[in-house]
Amino acid sequence: MEQPGITFEYLSGNTQLLGFVLEKATGKKIADYAAEKLWAPIGAKNSAFWSLDKESGDEKAYCCFNSNARDFARIGQLYLKGGDWKGTQLISSDYVKASIVPADLVEKDDGAKLQRYGFSWWLADYRGDHIFLMEGLMGQYVAAIPSKKAILVRLGKNKMEKEKAHRLPKDLFLYLDHIMDLY
Repeated sequence: MEQPGITFEYLSGNTQLLGFVLEKATGKKIADYAAEKLWAPIGAKNSAFWSLDKESGDEKAYCCFNSNARDFARIGQLYLKGGDWKGTQLISSDYVKASIVPADLVEKDDGAKLQRYGFSWWLADYRGDHIFLMEGLMGQYVAAIPSKKAILVRLGKNKMEKEKAHRLPKDLFLYLDHIMDLY
């Protein structure tokens, strides 16, 4: 057993446990709480849903949140604006700032200081820009490029293999290049 708070290892189960804690603390299912505190306040135009672990089971807090590109872009925009949505602070700006920079951990494989993950956001310094993003299992991305004030959303079903330098799928960088070249 390893001492917590030292070494980074991406573990979906940790996010699931956090989801159970949130449900216990609020007395609400994750989807209901998210709809009330996030989805409605950002003006989401379509319903969203979480996949369940089994019929009538638990919502998978670590994945499988399904919606559309425009509403996902709203989440990226919320973080790009430091948790503020049209004058209402929905998420603490201090938390947002802390979540989109590397967590104070080291890599499990080589002990190097973690550079690629914050608090549930993947990170990359690319072409002089600090990028933070959500990555779905099948090539879905919500990426924020703060210097360009741009959000990239891709809802996909396939992705390329991971690039060794950034540990993110290569196709993501094709999309980022396109946006960065436009602006």
